[in-house]
Amino acid sequence: MNKVIVLFLIIFQISFCDVVSIDKAISLGIDNNINIKVSEKQIEYSRYKLSSAFKEALPSIKYEGNYAAGEYTRDMGKDFNQNEKISYSQGLTLTQPLFRGGIIIGGINIAKLTLSKSFFEYLEEKKATRLEIIEIYSTILQNQRELKVYESTKEERLKRYERQKIQLEMKIITKSDLLKTESTLSSTIADII
Repeated sequence: MNKVIVLFLIIFQISFCDVVSIDKAISLGIDNNINIKVSEKQIEYSRYKLSSAFKEALPSIKYEGNYAAGEYTRDMGKDFNQNEKISYSQGLTLTQPLFRGGIIIGGINIAKLTLSKSFFEYLEEKKATRLEIIEIYSTILQNQRELKVYESTKEERLKRYERQKIQLEMKIITKSDLLKTESTLSSTIADII
């Protein structure tokens, strides 16, 4: 699918007489490749997992607070007097994982390996895309050269065909010679198409 998209982009730009360099074709292919974008997101996710693994080794602070208000009474005959029952409670808890059997260090090591694996997959995808585009680009250049050769061959055979038509009228050659030339001309036109 990616080959078709890149090939379409290159043909589209070539058809509007815009010469595409191989560097620009590679850049377009890499920028528009969905597998490379997925690999980039995988690297981002792996970095997040690594930071989460480091977070497990750090101490954590937990705050708990409680507020409770009870009933109050007001004495109407006197000044504004209130009797309230209010209770507050709060606390901080600091926890530090001391020993978990190597789970924290193992998680960090696995996250590091996953990040490096994601990075190498990204580089591999980029390399594969680059090689694929170079292959397509060289095929297009080769086909353009072949097309020029076929066009010049067609012109030569068309001139030869016209000469042989005149020679046939003058009875210098036979009809079979003209038909052979017509056949090779048709074959060249088919190759061009």
